[in-house]
Amino acid sequence: MPFVPVPNGLEIVIDQQIGDANVFNVLHATYGEGTLPEDPTEVANRVFEAWRLRIMPQVSSLVQLQVVRVRNINSEFAQAGESTNPAANGSKPIDMQPAQVAALIQKRTALRGRAFRGRLYLAGISSASTDPGPGNLLTVFRTALQGAVDQFRADVALASAPTPLTMVVVSRYQGVDANGRPIPRALGLATPITSMPVAFALATQRDRNRR
Repeated sequence: MPFVPVPNGLEIVIDQQIGDANVFNVLHATYGEGTLPEDPTEVANRVFEAWRLRIMPQVSSLVQLQVVRVRNINSEFAQAGESTNPAANGSKPIDMQPAQVAALIQKRTALRGRAFRGRLYLAGISSASTDPGPGNLLTVFRTALQGAVDQFRADVALASAPTPLTMVVVSRYQGVDANGRPIPRALGLATPITSMPVAFALATQRDRNRR
């Protein structure tokens, strides 16, 4: 598929490892028109620290945060960088759900439609944090994770200080053609995220378009 630029956009890839498997979380953010973001390596280091401080305490110690990569998606050849922080492990017990089972964190915006919402799957949830019967997160854990997600969003907003960042959902495609292939937009749409609620029910990860 062709590269679809996103004006004033950044792609943030959080690279973690569980055993021999790499698990990626992809986030997007935008910076204001007429401003310039901080060096991508510096942004990556700040996001790494935010994820380490807020999210890693909520996952199993078998999960290792390895690196955060940031690239400017204004164009295919824009700046990119990656964190230089040392790897960090989670804090919860090692007895965890299978790697494909995750906490579901929704990315909500003020607009309706699939193009304007997204999901983040957080792998490495400790079995001690879940109710084995219905497959839900324990209320006390969900509350703690929700607080951590909200704090992480606030940290990302400052990750390119003094230029503020806004976490967004990115839509690069508009419908499908006669052969069922996605039709790329000329420019990607970035819609600000208004909330990131944590669902009670556990979810199963699968491949899907990055939003």
